[in-house]
Amino acid sequence: MLAGMRQAPFWSMMEAVAPSLVNDATIMFGRDFTPQKELLEKITMPVLALSGDVDMLPGVDTSFCRKAAQAIANMVPHGKYRLLAGQNHNVDAEVIAPVLGEFYGD
Repeated sequence: MLAGMRQAPFWSMMEAVAPSLVNDATIMFGRDFTPQKELLEKITMPVLALSGDVDMLPGVDTSFCRKAAQAIANMVPHGKYRLLAGQNHNVDAEVIAPVLGEFYGD
């Protein structure tokens, strides 16, 4: 996966932020990289957790993204989960726009 990413135009940007990724993941998921229920349960505003049903790269199983989004939506008191059919990490604006409009009340 990394070999392919090194060829992508965004590689230099990703490399520049790499040192912060461990901190980002720790804050979001804790040291064992699972959603932190005790923090998520304190969120009082509605949360929309989204994921696509297509893996980011062919042959690379990213179902953990779907599972994490579902878990987060289940742990937040007013959480909702939506699966975006036919989408991966690069979501088409025409697919996500109506979902966000519905969630935010147009």
